[in-house]
Amino acid sequence: QNFPHQTIQKDRILDINTTIPPRGTTPFFHLYHKHEEVYLIISGSGEYQIEEKNLTIEKGSVVHVGTKASCGLKNTEKIPLIYLCVQIVANSYK
Repeated sequence: QNFPHQTIQKDRILDINTTIPPRGTTPFFHLYHKHEEVYLIISGSGEYQIEEKNLTIEKGSVVHVGTKASCGLKNTEKIPLIYLCVQIVANSYK
C-alpha cells in the first residue's frame, strides 16, 4: 500500500491518492476506538468489508466507517484501486 501524502491536522488525518495494487488488500483488518473514517473511491473497484458485511465499491463510492467496527479494503481488479481517506475523531463535529 502506498501513502504518498499524509497531512495531520489537530483531530483529523487526510490521506491523499492512497493506492492498493491489483488484487491487493489493506495491510491488515483494523478497528478504531476513537476515530471514524470516510473513504471516497477515485478509480478502480473492489470490496470493503465492515465486520461480516462485504460492500461492493467502485469509482464514486463513498463509505463511512464508525468506531468499534472492524474493517478492511480489497482490490478485486487488474488495475490499481485509488482512494481518498479522511479520518477524524468520532463525533468531533457537532
